[in-house]
Amino acid sequence: MAYLGAAVALVGVLCLLDLVLTVGVIRRLRQHTQLFDAQIAGSRPALRPRPGHRVGEFAAIDTHGRPVDQDLLGPGTLIGFFTTDCVPCKELLPRFVDYVAGLGLGLGLGPEQVIAVLAAPEADAAMVAQLGTVARVVVQASDGPMVRAFDLSGFPTLVRMGPDGLVDAAGAVLEALQRPAAPAQTARPALVPAEAS
Repeated sequence: MAYLGAAVALVGVLCLLDLVLTVGVIRRLRQHTQLFDAQIAGSRPALRPRPGHRVGEFAAIDTHGRPVDQDLLGPGTLIGFFTTDCVPCKELLPRFVDYVAGLGLGLGLGPEQVIAVLAAPEADAAMVAQLGTVARVVVQASDGPMVRAFDLSGFPTLVRMGPDGLVDAAGAVLEALQRPAAPAQTARPALVPAEAS
């Protein structure tokens, strides 16, 4: 009977020790997570372009051979930048097409007011066809003239133009186009850096 009491006491002490160690490990993991998040947030590039950004000059040709330049960027014009090798781009693309199609029905937004830039070494026929239903599609390198003119920091990026060639709203999610313009965005969604694409 004394052995049983000693065994129960030993198991109790071991469980208490295990509980203390587990709490310590959890506390340490929280500290590491906070440090890691702070480090990552500090190393992320600022989302560009920002509202108020003046778009530089550019000249491009869409998939139908028509010229596309900064003179087409009137107020309300939407520009979507995508790449063929970026998972967030592929996830956003059908939602962007649905969003633009819905705007077209409700606000009379035509394909001339929507430009989709596919930053890729060569066109992806399926993506071009999908985007072509609602937008003028431009295929160019990830460091092409439109990417440079908009000073992109990553893909995907959606932009709504305001008056005088200034960016009214920008972001990596559709909700960025629905928010009123703000000088800085606090949320930093996952982006594929423009240089890496």
